[in-house]
Amino acid sequence: MRNQTSASSGKGRARAAISTAIAIERIEKMTQGVIQDVQRALALQAALEVGNDTIRELRGDGPALSFYGAYAYEEIRFGLIASLALTLAKLFDPVTLFLPPAMKKRRSVNKSDIISIPLLVRLLKQRRCQTILGKHARGWTPTLEDMEALNEQSAIAAANAAVAAYKDFRRTQDGRSAARILKMFRNNELAHRLLDKPARPPRYSDLYLLLDVAATVAAKASLAVMGDHWDVEDTREARAMHSKAFWDPALKGVIEAERRQ
Repeated sequence: MRNQTSASSGKGRARAAISTAIAIERIEKMTQGVIQDVQRALALQAALEVGNDTIRELRGDGPALSFYGAYAYEEIRFGLIASLALTLAKLFDPVTLFLPPAMKKRRSVNKSDIISIPLLVRLLKQRRCQTILGKHARGWTPTLEDMEALNEQSAIAAANAAVAAYKDFRRTQDGRSAARILKMFRNNELAHRLLDKPARPPRYSDLYLLLDVAATVAAKASLAVMGDHWDVEDTREARAMHSKAFWDPALKGVIEAERRQ
């Protein structure tokens, strides 16, 4: 009877697992989704920072600026913070939040369709997935056969670097605190408004810490999965230039128009 029970349990575990092919497909789709969310977060960060910088530049050493459109600017600023917070909350949401209890008991987290960094890392660290990613990487440079082994090593190293970046973040008190504050703000302020449970907005430092981790994981995953060396700093710089092209004339035009009245 014990043997039958053991065999049945083994079959149950086998059914709960996903095949390597499906795991790789999920990694590829999830990496693309994470990169897209990180790119959006970088654009939101740039818009927020450049807007604040423009206000400081216009103020100079004088008192806080007071102009007729200031209220609208403050609402836009909060909107940028809220959108950045929601984007980061999606990226860092633990997958188990979206699984029914039965799936949690079967440890079927890998079957979730949620795009999140915790799930991507969970798949990237699996030896079977790294083996396939390494084999795929051997074909990155088909005309340079002597690069096959190096490409394979680079893909596996990048996968491990993505995993390490997330694990290091989870080990730090600042990282855990930032994730906790973001979760409370998302649950108690943005997604819902709860009675007697106010949530303070995360500090810029909390949001930027989370974004830096997300960007590192996304960049490493981009290399491991697609062989693409994504330069995060180039993206930051480009988004900042676009933001400055908007905020400079927008804010300066409003203030100058008011001064001429």
